[in-house]
This record gives sequence, structure tokens and C-alpha cells, in this order.
Amino acid sequence: MANLIKTHMISDGGALDPDSFLDAPSDNFVFTPSVASPSEQQFSPNGLPAIVSDGNATPATFASLGSTGSGDASSGTTSSDLVTFSGSGIVFNNTFAASVTQAYKNDILAAEQDIASHWSNSITLNIKFDAQAQGQTGDLASNSFGLVEGISYASLKAALIAHDGSNPDAQAAVNSLPTVDPSGGLGWSLPVAYARMLGLTQSTPATDDTVTLNTSYNWTYGQDVVGTIEHEISEGGMGRIGALGKNTDDQGNALWSTMDLFRYSSAGVRDYTDGQDGKAAFFSVDGSQMLLQFNNQYQGANQINDGDTADFNTLDVFGFGSPGTGLFLSATDLKTMDVLGWTPVGDTTAPSLVADTALVVGTGLTEAIASSMLRFDDNASTHVQETYSVITGPAHGTLLNNGVATSSFTQADIDNGLITYHEIGNFSSDVFTFKVTDASNNATTTQQFNFQIVSPVVIESFGSTSLTEVGNHFYLDDSGGAGPSLKYGGTDTIAGQAGGWVPIGAEITAGGYEVAWKLAGADQYSVWTTDSTGNWTAFVTGAVSGSSSSLENYETSFHQDLNSDGFIGPPTNASGTVIESGGSTYLTEVGTNYYLYDSGGNGPTLKYGGAAIVAGQVGGWAPIGAEATSGGYEVAWKLAGADQYSVWTTDSNGNWTAFVTGAVSGSSSSLENYETSFHQDLNGDGLVGLPGSTVIESSGSTYLNEIGNHYYLYNSSAVGPSLKYGGADIIAGQVGGWAPIGAEATSGGYEVAWKLAGADQYSIGTTDSNGNWTSFVTGAVSGSSSALVAFEASFHQDLNGDGYIGVAAPGYIAHTSASVGNPAPAASVTAPSSSGTITLAHDTGGADVIVGLPDTMSGSAPVGAQIQNPSPILSHDFHLV
Repeated sequence: MANLIKTHMISDGGALDPDSFLDAPSDNFVFTPSVASPSEQQFSPNGLPAIVSDGNATPATFASLGSTGSGDASSGTTSSDLVTFSGSGIVFNNTFAASVTQAYKNDILAAEQDIASHWSNSITLNIKFDAQAQGQTGDLASNSFGLVEGISYASLKAALIAHDGSNPDAQAAVNSLPTVDPSGGLGWSLPVAYARMLGLTQSTPATDDTVTLNTSYNWTYGQDVVGTIEHEISEGGMGRIGALGKNTDDQGNALWSTMDLFRYSSAGVRDYTDGQDGKAAFFSVDGSQMLLQFNNQYQGANQINDGDTADFNTLDVFGFGSPGTGLFLSATDLKTMDVLGWTPVGDTTAPSLVADTALVVGTGLTEAIASSMLRFDDNASTHVQETYSVITGPAHGTLLNNGVATSSFTQADIDNGLITYHEIGNFSSDVFTFKVTDASNNATTTQQFNFQIVSPVVIESFGSTSLTEVGNHFYLDDSGGAGPSLKYGGTDTIAGQAGGWVPIGAEITAGGYEVAWKLAGADQYSVWTTDSTGNWTAFVTGAVSGSSSSLENYETSFHQDLNSDGFIGPPTNASGTVIESGGSTYLTEVGTNYYLYDSGGNGPTLKYGGAAIVAGQVGGWAPIGAEATSGGYEVAWKLAGADQYSVWTTDSNGNWTAFVTGAVSGSSSSLENYETSFHQDLNGDGLVGLPGSTVIESSGSTYLNEIGNHYYLYNSSAVGPSLKYGGADIIAGQVGGWAPIGAEATSGGYEVAWKLAGADQYSIGTTDSNGNWTSFVTGAVSGSSSALVAFEASFHQDLNGDGYIGVAAPGYIAHTSASVGNPAPAASVTAPSSSGTITLAHDTGGADVIVGLPDTMSGSAPVGAQIQNPSPILSHDFHLV
């Protein structure tokens, strides 16, 4: 099907989530979005952009072609412009839909100006621009273009060689092209305009590429739109697409395209598997240096997205971005178009800074300056052609190139790990200044690189490897102090990078190193393996507890007690002293640590704050009992030489979660109630659980009980709080002769009646729902006090012992005093219905109180008055009114 032209929709606007390459129809040659999703958008202030470029842009020349309207979004017409730029042979024949606003046009011009400032090929690109509100669930931008299919590999290779010009990247690329056709003879498919630029077709359709911007998103119409337009034009207009035989055309034919030729999994190793081999793929000009990482649609056998395999899996114009994110063509983007056969304009640009991070070096040590710390890229020169010239050398150390002092080196030397710094003083910092020059003698301004000098901190050195921290980097040193840094994904692991996880041990192995990690403040551990350069290769364990046998089995190879249980290797039940085994849990002391074993000798250490508790750590307190619960363990403690106890709870890893009791005495019901769940006589009183109790009163719904020397406010199920003052249990005899004689629940807690032994003194108090005193309702009052008598009804109790609950009924006479030996008076009298005589008979003297009679009666005092009896017989007439 040579030169067969097919049109396919490509949805690859540079505006969706890199982790969810979605919405790609599987039956078309489709590239799905590859930039940040709407949920991750970053917004900038709205405003019209100026023309944006990197400084090489030249003024644009416009020629209107058959405009049928103004091009304003509201006009309902389209317009066209022919745009050229001085110094470039690229001509943009633009057609604008009526929906294209002036702000959008400004961004289109800026994008085309930037493209023309970098490449000079003689080609006219026929591009139509559209704008549609497609909703925030659609792509941010998309494009559609025709393909020339069935191009032989030999023809493609010859065309690329013919277009390598004098560009070092393009020359290196064509010199490294594979000899054998990677497509296996299936043929190669190129966008029409790109095939026309390479001389592989003469076809010139009216539209080479249609670019559509989704206006439903919050664009700033600045560099965010400019970068998106460049992303689209570089595909349908300039050929930056890949397929790897995984995507097909409308006829089901497997497709391959030029970007597939520049995928490598490692130096010199091409990778066409699209991630099915489980490896990451990177863009490289010739396989010597891995640059940005490509998107892979697969992870082993599993397809994880339908994304464009020619897009980079990073924040980049040719990768992903989002509305509000201003991106410019990167050095890798420029190299990408160079190797596709696009000819760079004359090089007038100095190398640009890519990475500048201070090197942390230990006092007296030698460390390499990695390319991740110091790197410049150039649009035309290779790293071999980028030369660093030292202006002022470091004051407290020496720069070395492969071990020899130097004042000049290349970026390739840094890439290869040859440039090192040897610290020779005892200072906190050092610097050197330099310039970087490319092959065209374009030089940067004076630059400065910084060194941070710190004293190494040895984390552990139990075996043959010392785990050392220098600044915020970790090193796996041998006995001579030399060794690699600890890395993940090829980059140094930085202190704090993994949250609370920190390395606590390391040891060399036959293939590299094993590294133990701990999560700060938690009983969580993990073990890594690394290669000989200290780079992570595998998680040997997941996150496990300190009592995990998978962790403890590693302790012997680390020569280290990783979990601080006092043993190197797994402890056993037989190796310790069993403190108690009353229930299903064996509280065992092993070395200086405590274990919560089951009957098989398995269980966690007892911990506080994630660290194992050491005997004697908390003064005289020591654990005396433990038992498994549904959520972990309960642990009883005792203070040596004192009547003080406490109960903890822990999680399933033995780590403290709460104090269930404070420090309480052995007679505390809160402690004694726990004895049954511990299956243990914790306080040594000879009983497991509470001793028998004495019911003081049970007249109402509350039972006032005395247990030992404590008082309890129980309900009918014998559940309720102890009686307290100031939060502490009230002890019998604690308040002199006063003792509680009655209690009753209220809406807010309890009311409690008290009596002073041997005296006519009473008092009423209230408590909260925990039995803790809140207020005195009465002071100390006599038994005849109406304040006391008024409470008898709510207590359901004759508090003062007068034979009646509450106020006495009319006609009752209360005898208050009499001479010794006097007979007791009648308890009550019954008055006639209207009139009569009440006789109070006493031998001598005494005092009687007439209670409840009418306010008026003949010959008597008002109700409630005390009537003295001066004679043995006193009669009172009364008349009911």
C-alpha cells in the first residue's frame, strides 16, 4: 500500500492526566490525551498573550487568503492566513473556523513562530484550527490528519539520512539506525505533511492537520495554549507519532512510525515492546544517553492505558501539562524533531541550564557531581561538545576529572560520573564558578555551583557495611569509608523523601546490598535489596511489624537487632521468663523486653510510641499481666513497693493505645473489675474480681452499696459509678463521722444524702453521671429541717427516722424532747371534724411541736409553734375554720 493516504483521528492534545490515558477508540489509529486531567488543572490570571519564543524568533509575514469573514467567533464565517517567518522555510497555511477567537489566533501565531525559530525546512503546512466546547470530560485538545502508509524501511532510512544535514544529533541518529526492519516488513506510516517534507510523497491535501481546542477548560490563552498547539502540530504536521505495531488503521493494518526507532530501555538496547517486557522506555538519539521517558501502554501482560507511545511521561510540551501551565520546548523536544529530519536553524543559542542542585559531601570525602545535580543542554551541540570552563575553582577542595585535578571538562564527563569534588578543609560550604560553551562557541553567563559540606553520621556499622548519612543522603560504605549512595530509580534517596521511613541498617550481599527501613513512630519495618550501585531492585518484605518472622530472620544477615527486642534473630518462648500465663496470653520477659506470646510462643513485643519497652524504663512500674482482646491486648502494671496499679490497652502489634485506668489502689473497683478478663488476682487479695458488697439502702431505683471501703451507686443490674470527690473515690471514714445514707439517680447524675454519726446532722449533695461531687444542695441541717424533709420523697426514704417520708399529715404531733423516764407521747391524734380538744400528756416538762393543724384554733399558737408543757397535762382546744 505504498503512498496510500488514510485519514485517522488523533486525540492527543497535551491536556490529560498522565496516569489515565483514557478515551482512545481501539479501532482507529488514536493517540489519547497525555497531560494533566481537569482535576489537576493549574490556573493563571486570564489575559491576552504576547508573542512568546526562546529568543530566536523572527517577525511573521501574513497574507490573507480568501477570507470570507473577520474570523471572529461570533461572525459564523472562516478565514485564512499564509504565515512565513524570516530565516525559516516553513510556511503555515492557516484556516480558522468561525469559533477561533483573536486570543486563540495570537497563541497559534506564537506557536508557529516558535517552531519556525528552531527549524528551517522548506515545506508548507496546511493547518485548520477549530475551537469547540466539548465539556470537561473530553480531551483538552485533539487533531486529525492523513497518513501515508506502506513506506518501506529502506525508503524511510534513506530519507532520514538525506535530511541529517550538519546536525550532530541527526547524524548520530541515522548512524545508529537498526540494520533490520523493526516492523518485520509491515511498512511504515507517516503523516502526509511529514512524508512530503522527507520527499516520500507529493500529495498536498487542502488540510494536512486539523487542530481543535476544547474551550470548556480554563485556558489562560497564554503559554498553556501555545504549548498545546505545538504538541498537536508536531504530530500531524511534523511526524512526531509512534505506533509500535500496536495501533491499527481502519482496515486493521498494524502501524509503525518514525518515533518507534528511538525507544530504548537501556543504553544500546532498543525496546519495541510498549512495556510488555516490564521495562520503561526512554527517548535516545543513538542509545548512548537515556533522556525523557516515553509512555508505555502496557505493564507486562496488562494494558494500563491507550496513550500515545510517542509522548513523554513527564511535564513537557511533548508530554503532559494542563490549562494554566506554561511549558516551552525542552532540549529533548528539540532533539526529537532534529532526529525526525527537521533541520535546525543556524545555532545562536547558548546551552541552557537543566539541573543545578548542591552536592552534599562529607568532611574529607570525595563525591561525584551527578548529571542530576549539574546539567546543561544545547539545541544543536551534544554533551560531548558542551565544555565547562572553570573561572574560579573551589576554595576548600579540588575538582577532579577521573581522579586528576581539572579546570575544564564536558557535560559528557559529568554524565559518566568522572567529575568529582574532594573536600580538604573543615568548612560548611564551597563553590566554583564557570561558563559552558557549545560547538558554535555560544557561551552561558558566569554560573556558580555549590557544595554543602557536612560531617558524616554513622547510622549503624554492625557488619562489614556502615550505613552513613551525609547531609540528607545515605551511603553504603565499606571499612575504608567508600561506597555508593542509596538510590531509588537511579536517583539518590533523600532523607524525608519517603515520609517517615528511614534506613536503619545495611549489609553488602553477593549482588549488591540489603537495606532495612523503619517507619518513625510505628512498629513498621521493611527490607530492600539494591544492586552494586546502591540502586533499589526489589522490596523483599512489605511493611511488617517488628515481631514478624520475615523481619527477624533477616537480623542475622544484618548482624543487627533490627526490632530492638534484645535478640538477633527470632526469640522463642523458652528463651525468656514467663511472668504470668493465667489466660490465653503469656506475658514473657526476654532479655530486657516484654512479649505477649500465645501458646505457641508467637506474639509482639510490648511497645510505647512504636519502640519496645525496656525493663526499668518507666521507673518502678512493671507489667504483671496481659491478655489478648478483640483489638489487641490489655496489660496490667504495678508500681514496685506501692499499692499502685494501672491498666493499658495496645493494638495488635503490642503498641500502647490508651491508659484504661490511671494509677489506682489495689482495692479500686476499676482494677478489680478487670481481674476476671485477666483471669488473674492482680491485687493479691485472694479473689479474682470484686469482693462481696453491703447494700446501705435500696429504697428507690438506685442502690447505695459499700464494697470494701468504697461506695457505689448501682442500678438494679449492679452497674454504676463509685462515689467520688474531686475525681477520686470517697473512702469510708475519709470525711470524719459523715457517711452516705441514701442515693438516687437524677436526670444529670445522682443526689446523695449524708448523716453525721451520733448527731442530728444531715446534708444533701449532687454528683455528675460518674458519681463525682458537683455541689452541696444543703448545708448541715437537723433532721426536722424542712430542707431535708423535702428531699425524702425523691429519695423514697425516711432520712431523718421520724417514721414518715416527707411532711407529716395534719393532726400528727412530733415529740422533740422530754425528761428522762417520761413515757413517750401518743404518735398521733385524730381531731374531731370541727371542734374538740387535743390533750398532750406528759409527766413533766418537755417540748412538743404541733404539726399540720389549721392556721387557727382556739387557745393555741399558730401551726408549727413549740408549746411548752409546764404541767403534766396540757389541753388545747381547736376549731377548724
